[in-house]
Amino acid sequence: MWPTVSLHWDCSSFPFLIELLKLDPISPAAVEVQAQSRLLSMKKIRELFLQQLRQGADARSLALALAFGVAIGHFPVFGATTSLCLIAGWIWKLNHALLQAVNYLLAPLQILTIPLWLWIGETLFGVAHISINPVVLIDQFRQAPGLFFHEFGWAMVHAICGWSAVVPIISVAVYWLMLPVFRRVQKQLLSP
Repeated sequence: MWPTVSLHWDCSSFPFLIELLKLDPISPAAVEVQAQSRLLSMKKIRELFLQQLRQGADARSLALALAFGVAIGHFPVFGATTSLCLIAGWIWKLNHALLQAVNYLLAPLQILTIPLWLWIGETLFGVAHISINPVVLIDQFRQAPGLFFHEFGWAMVHAICGWSAVVPIISVAVYWLMLPVFRRVQKQLLSP
């Protein structure tokens, strides 16, 4: 029998997320600028993929770089994804530019998926679900940093375990979905 679980995310945490994403909730123009920036980034990444295919990059290696970028881009520890992309690119001889570009594009999703990975990890370990209200977290850190790291250090371990349980499935799906797409585009680009 599975225990009943609930993810507790206070509504008061949303202004913090908006601040993290650098969106001004009052100004629609600021939201539009951010959306245009993301769209431009997506176009640049698309062009980067096409450029690599035109230069003879293997569709398999590009699909693998995309799959690794998606996996690492969701890693639930801030500041670790860039280093992890560098390490993965070096070990598996992946395209570093594509890895980092996908990592950059997924930065907002990294923030939004941390509660999901935490919930999955806590469920896997059968521990009580903690509140991840950023305002409360900051207050707890200021009052007792040692206790904060003890309590939320385990939360980070749970989030990493939740991420580890799900991301391989997502990565394999991304790889197998994008491989035929890259092969078809490569064939179109190379045919006279």
